[in-house]
Amino acid sequence: MVFFVTLAAVAASSDPPQNFIHYPPHMASQKSTLVPVPDALRDFMADVNERIQTRDDSATIYSDDLLQCEHGYGGRVAKKEFGFVFFPSKAERWDFRLLTDEIDEIANGHREDVRVRISLTTGV
Repeated sequence: MVFFVTLAAVAASSDPPQNFIHYPPHMASQKSTLVPVPDALRDFMADVNERIQTRDDSATIYSDDLLQCEHGYGGRVAKKEFGFVFFPSKAERWDFRLLTDEIDEIANGHREDVRVRISLTTGV
């Protein structure tokens, strides 16, 4: 059985739910690919990094979509880990997880690539 977690289900908890999904089931077996970090993703990670540093609720509460930008969304999935969905184009969807240190490295331009699971989409 698969459980999708809502904000209400996790808002009162400091621990991730037991059945929290890191990747959609159809992507669990896909191989990851190293891709260059586009500017839109770097901007998103800069915003996320600032929210982590200031302990904003959107970066401290476990969720899958409290952190959002024009091209994607994500949220805290573990103590120091975040899961994201990013749409670099209307044809692609990237799913990936990053540690807080990796978010900082991307945000500050010290990391040029990110490992993602790519799937095709019919449009965003």
